[in-house]
Amino acid sequence: MIREVDGRTAVAWLRGEGPRERTARRAVVSALPRPAALLAAAALLAPVGAALGPAPAAAQQIVALGGGVVVPLAGFSDWFDTGAYGTVSVDRELRRQIEGGLDLGISAHSATHPFDVEESRATNIPLQEWRKEVLSAGVHAKVFRRIQQAPLIAYVQVGAGAYALITRTRDEFLGNPRERQIRPGVNGGAGLIYHVRPDLGLGLGAVVHHPFSEGLSSPFFSVALSLYFVERGKG
Repeated sequence: MIREVDGRTAVAWLRGEGPRERTARRAVVSALPRPAALLAAAALLAPVGAALGPAPAAAQQIVALGGGVVVPLAGFSDWFDTGAYGTVSVDRELRRQIEGGLDLGISAHSATHPFDVEESRATNIPLQEWRKEVLSAGVHAKVFRRIQQAPLIAYVQVGAGAYALITRTRDEFLGNPRERQIRPGVNGGAGLIYHVRPDLGLGLGAVVHHPFSEGLSSPFFSVALSLYFVERGKG
């Protein structure tokens, strides 16, 4: 026999939401046999669990330290040689397979003007030495994709930031003058990451940088080997 309250069945009472309904709900559950009471309690709690949904996955934070070489491009390569490159970045997972972060980079190039070489040989005047340093700070976004045939993760990235272009000269007449300009720029590249452990990865990445410099165009291409340290967030 189905128990009725105020002319409605127990099922109808279980769907109520007001204080009066909650009081009656407890009376209905207590009136049911023990197995039926457990089922009724489960039915009451199910909508709550559905509303809360699954716990969100903990976001991860990645710190990368890298070093490699940087190759001047276009007119930049006519005056400066391949140099050393260092980079550090901090990324945070924005959503599945997408990360955003901050990066810092530094490169150093040295070059000697060909005319000065010939002149120094003829006049025994010490060479004028040129050195170009590029400091960069910016933001970037990366999109990842796991390679099924190998334990590798491939990614592409795009970014923008500020580039400080520093030119140093040195000879016995000019002393050590320095010219500096800070210009905006963009970059883009790709790479591969191999996870040695869940919290440690080894990556190889290549990026083309294009500072919007005044005068001599200064694009360059960097290749860096990096260590990735992964920290899982608390979610």
